Amino acid sequence: MFLSEQLRAAIQESGLSATALSKECGIPQPMLTRFINGLDVRLATAEKLAAYFELELQPRNYSVAHLAKLLNISETSIRVADKVRANGIPEIADAVWKGTLELSDAEKIASKPRDKQLELLRKALKRK
Repeated sequence: MFLSEQLRAAIQESGLSATALSKECGIPQPMLTRFINGLDVRLATAEKLAAYFELELQPRNYSVAHLAKLLNISETSIRVADKVRANGIPEIADAVWKGTLELSDAEKIASKPRDKQLELLRKALKRK
């Protein structure tokens, strides 16, 4: 069972309304309702729900094509995210994960020397 299916099942079994769960998890209610109704959410949102329901996000060894299909994003985005994770400081990946930094901006920052990345990240986040 995919994590999204596990999360939807946990939400249903909890008996909580979308409004109540939204307040508990700190997720905007409209976003939560869209997820409950079958639409995808950002990884940061799934992470909040998984933490609330004590479910683990476990990495698996999937092909790039399979990951792209699962996440409904391009294979290029998967490859870029992997480069950001490998070459960037952890704060860059965290910002992407939280949805406060676009992947394209993260790629640019992660391509710079590591000792300059935190300063560049802070500047990028201030512009938002």
